[in-house]
Amino acid sequence: MSRIGLLGSKGTTLDFLHNFSMATGHEITHVIVLPGEHKAAAKVAFHSADKIVAAAGDRYVHQARTYNLSAPEDYAFFEEASLDILFVLGWERLVPDAVLRTLRCGAYGMHGSSYGLPRGRGRSPMNWAILQGHSHFTTSLFRYTPGIDDGDVVASQTFTIFPDDDIASLHTKNRVSMLRLVRFFLPSILAGTLIHQPQSGETPTYYPKRTPDDGVIDWFRTSQEIVRLVRAVAPPYPAAFTHRGSQIVRIDACREFERSMFSSNIRPGEVLDFSPSTGNIIVKTGDGSLLITDWRSDTHFAPEVGAKLESVGHRWTRAELQARYNEIPHDEWEIREDLSP
Repeated sequence: MSRIGLLGSKGTTLDFLHNFSMATGHEITHVIVLPGEHKAAAKVAFHSADKIVAAAGDRYVHQARTYNLSAPEDYAFFEEASLDILFVLGWERLVPDAVLRTLRCGAYGMHGSSYGLPRGRGRSPMNWAILQGHSHFTTSLFRYTPGIDDGDVVASQTFTIFPDDDIASLHTKNRVSMLRLVRFFLPSILAGTLIHQPQSGETPTYYPKRTPDDGVIDWFRTSQEIVRLVRAVAPPYPAAFTHRGSQIVRIDACREFERSMFSSNIRPGEVLDFSPSTGNIIVKTGDGSLLITDWRSDTHFAPEVGAKLESVGHRWTRAELQARYNEIPHDEWEIREDLSP
């Protein structure tokens, strides 16, 4: 029996583990997770290590000592496991060369963008696809190298981004795409007969990493732009948010409401209406109004008509991204004109 490993700690990792055998006819024999007590786990959206360990059953489970797999115990695990192949899903770090060298057939994962590789390498490509209003996404099953998403491609799958898709549904589409491609190509990968295709010679571009703070809302933006932000960071991500003084309001779902009903003289961010029966809130935006249908607040925010929600300009967000990723040459960024909210 082939020795097949799965590296990841997110809900998509759990779903891949659950569906792998049925989809491929093979069994995952080893599971590697980042345990919940690791300090980095708190920053992993949709962290599900405990559920993955429970679902692993009698499979061999290794709880990584380090997120970058640099600890001697982590390397020793891979050296002893002698895996034929490692699938990576829900692991937001590079896999070091020392680990890759222990794998007979290599490590494989998914990455893509709305343009297809090599454009859109780097972090959060599906979040950026929603933010930029793209209608499709091309994801590729590729072989890992120590570099950033630069490995040879096995095959690609394009899926639609519908107006009501959010980041959770895109991750599901990406995971289903991975299972479909793995089912078809796993036999030839294990047999060593698969011919991999190098990525095109087009100049690579990179998306900057996003952090929870990038979910702050600029109410002066258009309703559509704010809706895209909410969809892009919807649960299980930390969600878009706004402030009223020290109160924080997180918005999980919303939609454009009306453009002509309210005066253009009203300042964006003002609460225009609140429905006690549904909990819906209408807020003024840069070009109309937004209907917030799902929101929450740990500070017991009480919506009042006329209340002013604070706005943080997108220029601040752009400056933060530039400061965080100033090592990426600006002409290689996938986002050039406007980094969106």
